[in-house]
Amino acid sequence: LLDHAVGTINTMYYDNSGGFDFSPRDLYDSWRRLRNSSREGKSRDATIPHISLATREGAVEGLKWLVSTLNDPFSKYLTREELRQELQGGNDGFLGLGAMVEAPQEQAMTHYYKSATTTTTTASSSSLLLSTRNVQNLPIVTAVAPNSPAERAGVTVGDRIVAVAQDKFLGQSRAQVTRHLKTKYSAENYAGQAHVTLAKPVFYEQGGGGGGEVVMGYRLSKLKLATTMNEPFEPQKHGVSGDAIVQYKLLTSSDSILDSSSLNVGYIRLTRFSRASTIRFFRAIDTLEAAGAQSYIIDLRNNYGGVIQEAMLTASALLRDPHSVLCYTMNSRGGFTPHDVEEYVVDTRYPGYLLSSEPRTVSL
Repeated sequence: LLDHAVGTINTMYYDNSGGFDFSPRDLYDSWRRLRNSSREGKSRDATIPHISLATREGAVEGLKWLVSTLNDPFSKYLTREELRQELQGGNDGFLGLGAMVEAPQEQAMTHYYKSATTTTTTASSSSLLLSTRNVQNLPIVTAVAPNSPAERAGVTVGDRIVAVAQDKFLGQSRAQVTRHLKTKYSAENYAGQAHVTLAKPVFYEQGGGGGGEVVMGYRLSKLKLATTMNEPFEPQKHGVSGDAIVQYKLLTSSDSILDSSSLNVGYIRLTRFSRASTIRFFRAIDTLEAAGAQSYIIDLRNNYGGVIQEAMLTASALLRDPHSVLCYTMNSRGGFTPHDVEEYVVDTRYPGYLLSSEPRTVSL
C-alpha cells in the first residue's frame, strides 16, 4: 500500500514551482528512512515517526507523514472515515465565515494560487510587507464557500490568518496554531461580528514582467465580518438555484449586462471539481437547456480545484469535436501528455457527455 502511494505521488503530484519544491529523490529518501525505521524498531532521526508499518494504524500514520513532507497545505491523506466526515461537514468553516482554513505545514509555501484580488507590486514597497518567514506558521485559507461572508469580503485562497480581534497567531508555533484551530475557531464556537486580520500575498514581477512572478511578501488587511449565525448564506437568497457546490441561473436583462433576452445565456458556477460537482453540473445543463439556454457563462472564481479527471469531463461537455485537446499534463519526470475529449467519452470510468445542441458553426 505504501509503495503504491509513493509511486502515485512521484508520478502524479503536480509541483507548481517547476521542480524547486519537489524532488522524487527526496520523496523516495523519506520513504526509505521511514521503512528502515519501522524494520529496525527505532529511529535515529527525531523527525521520523516511530511506527510499525505492519499494522493498518501504522500504515495510515506513515502515509500522513509522507504526504506532510510535500510541505503543501493543499495536500493531505485521509482515511475513508475521515473523507466521509470531510464530505458531510458544513460550509461554515473558520469562525462561521465560510472560509476553510488549514494549519500550516512543515515549511512555508512560497508559491500560491494567484487570485483576482492578489496584489502585484515592485520591490520598493517591500518594507511595508510581512516576509514569507513571518507568515510561515500562520493558518492558510484553502477554500472559500460561495456567497459566504468571507467571499463577499474578498477573502481568497492563499490568504493567511494573522489575528482574530486581539488574539494573534503571529509568534505562535505550528503546534499551538493547529491546536487553536481545532478547539477554538470552529463555527459552533463563534457568533456575532468577527474582526479578522489577513495577510494577502503580494507578487513581484521578475525581469520587467517577462520573468514570472514570485511572492515577495504579504500585505495586512483588516476585516469586520458577520458570521453565518447572524447572516446565513444560501444560494437561493440571491436568486440562484443549486447548492454550495454548483449554482446556476438563466440570466435576464435585469441581472446581467448582456442582452440575455436574445442570447438566452445560462450562468453556472463551479466551486470545485469532484464527482458531486460533475453530476450537479450536468443537472444544471439539463435544467438550463429546458429553460431555453443557448450559450453559457462558466464561473470558476474561488474554485479551489479537485480531481483533474472530473474537470476534464466537465470541459468535454462544452466541445463538439471528440479530438479537441482539453489540456496537457506533465508529471514529475517531465512526461508531457495531451488529453482530448474522446478520452473521456469512451473511457468507461468517466462516461462522457456531449450536450451541445447549437449549430456546428459556433462550436469546435
